[in-house]
Amino acid sequence: MYDEKLVLILLKQIAEAIKKVDKITEGTLFDKYPDIDWKGAKGFRDIIAHQYFDVDHEEVFSIIQNDLQSILDAINKIMNDFD
Repeated sequence: MYDEKLVLILLKQIAEAIKKVDKITEGTLFDKYPDIDWKGAKGFRDIIAHQYFDVDHEEVFSIIQNDLQSILDAINKIMNDFD
């Protein structure tokens, strides 16, 4: 079992960071890394922040199990590309 509120806060922070980077780069950075659904990540942040009671908790668990590692790998690749 996981602390659902903490997980949602952490996912929201990740998605907010993605949104900020996208804004700073005027939407050009993530286009170079199309393996990730960046738009979906940003949209999920909006759901967590503004429509909390509409959060599908099974979807959250699925994101943790299936998508989070891919996002982390993509972010590491982006960081390595800038080194």
